[in-house]
Amino acid sequence: AFDPRTAERTFRVGLPDSVEVLAVPALLAHVCEAAPGVRLRVHTVDPSRLLDDLDADRLDLAVGFAAFPGGQAHHKRRLLATDAYVCLFNAQRVGVSPPISLDDYVRLPHVLTSMRPGERGVVDDALAKLGLKRTVALTTPRFLAVPFLVARAPVVTTMHGRLARFFAEELGLSLSPPPVELAEVPVSLLWHAS
Repeated sequence: AFDPRTAERTFRVGLPDSVEVLAVPALLAHVCEAAPGVRLRVHTVDPSRLLDDLDADRLDLAVGFAAFPGGQAHHKRRLLATDAYVCLFNAQRVGVSPPISLDDYVRLPHVLTSMRPGERGVVDDALAKLGLKRTVALTTPRFLAVPFLVARAPVVTTMHGRLARFFAEELGLSLSPPPVELAEVPVSLLWHAS
C-alpha cells in the first residue's frame, strides 16, 4: 500500500509550462505537507514521444491539452477538465476594446503557440471555414512567453482561458471571446497501467 506520509519517491511528471504555472504551485504545497518524502520532477511534454516515455519508464504520468496521440490498452487516460479559448491582447497597443470584432481579429497580427511544425492552428481551421485567413507574426512552443509578447507588441493571441485570465490580471491585458467558434480544449491525465 502507498502511504504518502512515509513514501520516499520521485514522481516524474510531463506537462506543458502553462499547466506547470497553473497547477504545480498548489500541488507542490500539498505534497510538501502531505508527503514530505515525495519529490516532483517536471519534464516538458513532447507529444510525439509521450507514449514511448511512459513505456520506457522515463515518465510516471503526463498532463496536457487536447487528446494525447494514439495509445494502447495499457495507456490510461482521465479527463481532468475542459477549457475554453479566449483572446488576449493589449488594448492600448492594438487600438481595440473588448469584445474584439471578426474584422479586427483578422486584421491584427497574431502570436501562435504550437509545439508542431508550421504556422497553423485551430484558429486557422475555424477562419478557413469562413473563407478568411489571419497573419501569424510569431510562432512559439512556449505558452509562458506569449503574454509578455502580447503585452509589448500590437498583436493578439488566442489561448486557453485559465492561463489567459491569470496573465490578463497579472499584466493588465484585455480578454475577449474569440469572434470565431472554437471547440473547448480537454485537459487530460495520461499514465502507464503499471
